[in-house]
Amino acid sequence: MNEGAEPEAGFVSPPPGAPVKQLRFALPDLPRVRQFAEHEARQAGMPEDAIGDFVIAVNEVATNAVTHGADTASMRTWTTSGDLVVEVHDGGVWKPGPMPG
Repeated sequence: MNEGAEPEAGFVSPPPGAPVKQLRFALPDLPRVRQFAEHEARQAGMPEDAIGDFVIAVNEVATNAVTHGADTASMRTWTTSGDLVVEVHDGGVWKPGPMPG
């Protein structure tokens, strides 16, 4: 986790001065991704009854990133106007599947 991490090429930037936390991860690190997401949700004041669904959603995106994208990925979080923003990025390249017929 790197607070204040600078965005990489293609990343959306948080508002100036917003504290940013970053976590780099691979498939075996998904439990740590869930813990990180839960911690960030609580720190942002997310209602307790919404945290479970939030963690599931973040886990799904993170899992897709490291199973269908690249071997490693990164997640950044920050808050803006009371909202928790989560970005998940991988270095994979989308390849279209076979055309029907």
